[in-house]
Amino acid sequence: ILYKDYRELSGKFDKIVSIGMFEHVGKKFIPVFIKKISSSLRKGGLGLLHTIGRDTPSPSDPWTFKYIFPGAYLPILDEILREMGKNGFSILDIENLRLHYAKTLDQWAENYENNVEKVKKMFDDKFVRQWRLFLNGASTGFKYGTSCLYQILFTKGLNNTLPATRSHIYT
Repeated sequence: ILYKDYRELSGKFDKIVSIGMFEHVGKKFIPVFIKKISSSLRKGGLGLLHTIGRDTPSPSDPWTFKYIFPGAYLPILDEILREMGKNGFSILDIENLRLHYAKTLDQWAENYENNVEKVKKMFDDKFVRQWRLFLNGASTGFKYGTSCLYQILFTKGLNNTLPATRSHIYT
């Protein structure tokens, strides 16, 4: 397991997993990221991209991108898939875990409120309000808006040795 900046990655790998960082590379670096994965994954290798995104074009939330995640960009699924296709990836499975993530955010918000007095000792009132707004607003976005949490399973090129369904995961 390597924990490092994708731009510093060297070598070839059988499997690559990216969890919760793709949305932070920014729109102009999507091709750079996908090319780096392509050059690092062996032919037939398996990759998983776990990222927040959107299923349709929609306005971005300028407040979140100013105060919580500066420089971030929530890609549309089609943007990701087109770039993956250009780099020779074969998509095996796409799952949208948006309602799971809404529950995660709800739990984080509850934990935040249970510990808000500790937070107030470390940060000012503005910070406390911003994170309260972010956690609750983000949950709403996953429940009722265009926010999605994608898990995209792919191979570099074709790999016909993998199971054809998800059933092996659940048995």
